[in-house]
Amino acid sequence: MTQVASAQSRTSSGRIFPEAIRDIRVGRKARTLHFLHSAGGRMLLGSYWVHYQSGRTWEIPVSGDVDGLSLRFKDEEIHDVERATLAWVGKNPYTGLRLYKSTWENPFPSDEISSIDVVSAMNWLTLSLFAITVE
Repeated sequence: MTQVASAQSRTSSGRIFPEAIRDIRVGRKARTLHFLHSAGGRMLLGSYWVHYQSGRTWEIPVSGDVDGLSLRFKDEEIHDVERATLAWVGKNPYTGLRLYKSTWENPFPSDEISSIDVVSAMNWLTLSLFAITVE
């Protein structure tokens, strides 16, 4: 799991998360990219930056209201979001837990993806990434 910082994590949690996680190596071509993540809040939380071997980049903005809701939830909360599907639900002793899968079609499928960055928008809530799959 990777988590990037938010304004809240900088001011209240005492934990230090990076504002960006850079250079997650991919090294292959792909038609689709799948992200397993939690994205709390109904605001822009950050972006996935896809870097191609050709030098071009593609920004994938991540917003909590369309790409996945908070990792923690209360039983009565809804799970539906516009662009993602609920991928996993679990519990710990304190709260419910959930992860979402967001899928994007690669606009440059013939160009090899060299790496992906996860960059925080430094808004109040945070983006947590658990896995990336390319196919």
